[in-house]
Amino acid sequence: MDLVLHPQFAQNQLMYLSYTKRVNDRNLTAVARMHWTGSALDQVKDVWLSDDTTAGAAPIAFGHDGKLYIATSGGDAQD
Repeated sequence: MDLVLHPQFAQNQLMYLSYTKRVNDRNLTAVARMHWTGSALDQVKDVWLSDDTTAGAAPIAFGHDGKLYIATSGGDAQD
């Protein structure tokens, strides 16, 4: 859904990816951190997983405070 570089990417080569992860027949939003070696990705690890089914895009961005922010939308509507 979204891919951002860590604010210190030149020093640490860390990237963050938001994506949809299938868990127990549910689509959850997840954010993974990975390391770019210059030719491949390694050290791929989920750093955040929603606890509710979400739909739509999940933009991510680093704030001026250095924290990673995740924007999720809605969830399953309940009748």
